[in-house]
Amino acid sequence: MLTSSEKKLIRIKARIRRNKEVKKIYNGSIMLFNKFELDEDLVVMRKPFPPEFYVQFNDGYKDYINGKWASAKDKLEKMEAIRGSPDGPSLSLLRVMQEHSFRAPADWEGWRELD
Repeated sequence: MLTSSEKKLIRIKARIRRNKEVKKIYNGSIMLFNKFELDEDLVVMRKPFPPEFYVQFNDGYKDYINGKWASAKDKLEKMEAIRGSPDGPSLSLLRVMQEHSFRAPADWEGWRELD
């Protein structure tokens, strides 16, 4: 069993590694999309989901970003059928769009501040 000091040291080292990775992403030496195919933990985490899941989500997310919310709604609502249960990211985007009756605000710039 680890002591509290050992646990704290592990957390600090993990934070330092994350911060180094973030810097590499920002300076362009790591392409973030590659991490999903090359990082062992991410590969294992994504394995239970069929490729169609990621294609459908990416298409829906692109429509969301581009302000095509009616199309995004249709695509993201299909996620439950593909996965067999609801997924958090899709539900979150659907809730945001629902607050605006599935029409992007006139000043939509492809992003929003998180609550």
